[in-house]
Amino acid sequence: MPRSNGFTLIELMIVLAVMAILYSLAAPMMVRWMGDARIRVAAETMQTGILLARTEAIRRNVPVRFQLMSSLDNDCAPSNVATHWVVSLDDASTKCATAPSATADPRIVQIKSGQEGGSRVTIAATRAGGVPATTIIYNGTGRLSGATSIDTIDIGSPDGEGCQHLGGDARCLRIRILPGGDSRMCDPKVADVNDVRRCP
Repeated sequence: MPRSNGFTLIELMIVLAVMAILYSLAAPMMVRWMGDARIRVAAETMQTGILLARTEAIRRNVPVRFQLMSSLDNDCAPSNVATHWVVSLDDASTKCATAPSATADPRIVQIKSGQEGGSRVTIAATRAGGVPATTIIYNGTGRLSGATSIDTIDIGSPDGEGCQHLGGDARCLRIRILPGGDSRMCDPKVADVNDVRRCP
């Protein structure tokens, strides 16, 4: 009797068993990688907004602000734990639904939803001494204006996982706004003073 082409039931079951074992080993690493990617995307998006605010302040030679906002509708309010942000010339509180405009108050330059730049991450923005802060204001020379500006933004783990520098598994990131106005993304877990990823 001629042998038919194909797989036997036992061969298929072995392949499925091997695939299940590989999946069970790879799934936790994939979840961890996706969580770290969300943190990085959120940090890069936020740093882009901060850089935009500084660039616009220098270009226009007027104060420009970067504000973290609770939402992007007209009920928006500054929030140090929000992932939404607005770059504008005036305070955007209760005016976040206004279209970007060079003349209409609050003279919005750009709006970014937290859902676009990395959902399911936690944010904690502070100024000197760990005091919650919501706004960075750059003057026309690109330097920080005012003592209440954000100087640190911690971008934390999605789904409530702990950060590596606090004993958890997530690779959290930090954005530092330096006194001269520059912003720098860094890794709070790195302790080596010679490592460029170390937070200042």
